Amino acid sequence: MQYSDWEELFRSAWQDFWPVLTEASRVREEHFGRQVSLCVIINAKSGLCSEDCAFCSQSVKSRANIQPYPLLDQGQMVDAARTAAEAGAARFSLVTSGRGIVSTREKEAILATVAAIREAVTIKVCASL
Repeated sequence: MQYSDWEELFRSAWQDFWPVLTEASRVREEHFGRQVSLCVIINAKSGLCSEDCAFCSQSVKSRANIQPYPLLDQGQMVDAARTAAEAGAARFSLVTSGRGIVSTREKEAILATVAAIREAVTIKVCASL
């Protein structure tokens, strides 16, 4: 599929778009069945991100009323991963505000947290840092 195909697709009226979604669903079900895989995320570090992603309430430029907080402690994140697994999630993702983790202390804390989750809970762990 070419980029121009996508542009045309997204310019389509809703009534023209439904057949495309129906076909996409048919192909997905043919290859993967009707099941879905759930991923639960935890906002492991909140607010004051220097990036200006218009959709994100954590941007320093956002007017959203969010509570900024530092990296959560390991116990909170392990407990959240356990709750996610018990609820049927296949994956648990640590998500942090900001443009990467630059603090050595935070990097080490995240690595230790991922190891602790993997030891305590049967769930795949991923991250968006």
